[in-house]
Amino acid sequence: MKVIVNYDLINSVRNVNEQLTPMKVIRNKKWRWVKTWYPLYLGVDFMINDPKRVPIDFLIQAATLTVLESITAYTLDDPFQRVSERDLKTLASLLCKLNIDTSYDLLKDSQPNGRKYQVRLSENKIPQILESKYILVPTYTAMGDIKDTSLLQEHIIGSNRYVLSLGSKQKKLVPAYSQT
Repeated sequence: MKVIVNYDLINSVRNVNEQLTPMKVIRNKKWRWVKTWYPLYLGVDFMINDPKRVPIDFLIQAATLTVLESITAYTLDDPFQRVSERDLKTLASLLCKLNIDTSYDLLKDSQPNGRKYQVRLSENKIPQILESKYILVPTYTAMGDIKDTSLLQEHIIGSNRYVLSLGSKQKKLVPAYSQT
């Protein structure tokens, strides 16, 4: 059984557990900035400034934008935390329906356990990068104890589709060397 969501589980866990910092803003808004703000600033810099000064001015503007947005827009409320809390609560109920007995509080303690990347071709013969993340999620056993269950999160980079399923990280066998 698989659960399809539109967010990264590990980023949601980080958003819930961390305080609001400029790095949290960057992590959550990087694609919007890469697609809109940075090209806009870069274009303005090339029109106004000497081409030799553009990299310096661009870095100053990007840093200023990051700090100002994290200070002004999010002083009273952390929207990333609010959205991630809602996502994790919904995910906990979806996982319980798939017989993965967990809760919102346990999902907050999830840890990454590794990742792999594969290049594959889509139906249209376009190369895609598939990211496979292994995540250890604390779950309840039948006796009420807590144990870690491994989830596999598959994601095609550039899309908003994340597929969660049961899966464990494959151990790589390495030859042992003799001490003699």
